[in-house]
Amino acid sequence: MAERTAATKLLIKPGATVWISNSEHARLVAPLPEGATWTDTLPGASVALLFADSERALRSLLRLLGLALGDNAFAFGTGLRKPRVGFALH
Repeated sequence: MAERTAATKLLIKPGATVWISNSEHARLVAPLPEGATWTDTLPGASVALLFADSERALRSLLRLLGLALGDNAFAFGTGLRKPRVGFALH
């Protein structure tokens, strides 16, 4: 069985178009599955990855983007020893 990458753990599928709130964190997700690409525009993305240092920062980012956690969204927190938490919204 092939090793699961961060991208597959975040349910990023082959052919997905991925937007990330802070491009400095792309290295944490790469490599993307075959055919998946990065995009600079949120409206064209099939997957949005938001990175925030806290729940408050996440809510501010969501407000800034005009987004809200919907029924099909999930949040994924990572790094109990690190102050940075990543959230993924699908």
